[in-house]
Amino acid sequence: MSFHSFVLDNSTINFDVDEDCPIIEHSISKDKKLTRVVTNQKRLETLIPSKSPLHELIHKTDISPGSYEGGFTCWECSLDLCKYILTLDLKGKNVLEIGCGHGLPGITALLQGASSVTFQDYNEEVLRLATVPNIILNVMDKFDDSGDQPSKEVVDFIKTRCTFISGSWNSMLEIPIKSTHDFSSGACSSSCKPSRSFVSPSSSSTLPQELLPYDLILAAETVYRIDDFPTLRQLITHFLKPKTETEGDSASLFAGRAQYFGVGGGINAFRKFMTQSDEGQTLQKDIIDNCTKEVLKEEKETKIENTSRFSCEEVWISESLDHSIVKIQPFIQKTKSSL
Repeated sequence: MSFHSFVLDNSTINFDVDEDCPIIEHSISKDKKLTRVVTNQKRLETLIPSKSPLHELIHKTDISPGSYEGGFTCWECSLDLCKYILTLDLKGKNVLEIGCGHGLPGITALLQGASSVTFQDYNEEVLRLATVPNIILNVMDKFDDSGDQPSKEVVDFIKTRCTFISGSWNSMLEIPIKSTHDFSSGACSSSCKPSRSFVSPSSSSTLPQELLPYDLILAAETVYRIDDFPTLRQLITHFLKPKTETEGDSASLFAGRAQYFGVGGGINAFRKFMTQSDEGQTLQKDIIDNCTKEVLKEEKETKIENTSRFSCEEVWISESLDHSIVKIQPFIQKTKSSL
């Protein structure tokens, strides 16, 4: 699947919220909530053309590799990640959410002061019918905009801060990284502002020209398939801002279930994979076989040997031990040989 892009305009983001588009609120703290549209089957049937392959897929399965990656489902761990993001100061930060679906973690980052957020999902329809409406609803709430349509202030806020990309993760690796970022200031210069706003088949041969190096990469429930682990590591390597001695807070946050039964992946297996040597980027069978809760409990008492260029830290875990958030940071290149 190749990338497509065009500028987000008023006609794209005009929308109606009526009985066919119910709204759900999620409380992520005592005084903060997120609003999202319900992407139920009834609504999707009316909005996705019957000739579209996706129209048939949403009736049959939650996930179809290479066709539909479950973006219309609001996965539980995305809300875990939203709550954790509230503890972060993101003012002036550039953020990427991969496999965004409803986009709630990216939206939380936006409301936490991020200067730009890029939302990526495999399916353009997910971005149009879930991600963008959710951003509009929450930004309207931010500006106390109670109109039937978003105000110019809301539209301008979204256009200047949000970029949307559809396509596979492998295709995303083809996008160059901007080199004009001022790493010393931690801010994005005007020349680094997103040059593309949305993805569409209207210009099928066009790749986004460049993307920012990101201060923060977000991902919720993207580690369910072990075959994707090497690509996810490549995405982190390609898009995460390098760690320097003066600026060392760039990170990736991955939220997921301990193990996805029947699929093979899980946050535990991914954490172990990220601590292995980058060379070859192949999954060893024991990494997957030894990702049970019992093994991880033992590992907390004996430090895992890290032969990778990344540090991995579990920063949050649910009371039931089946959901967690892992923070992945690059080591400083200068001191890598001494690790």
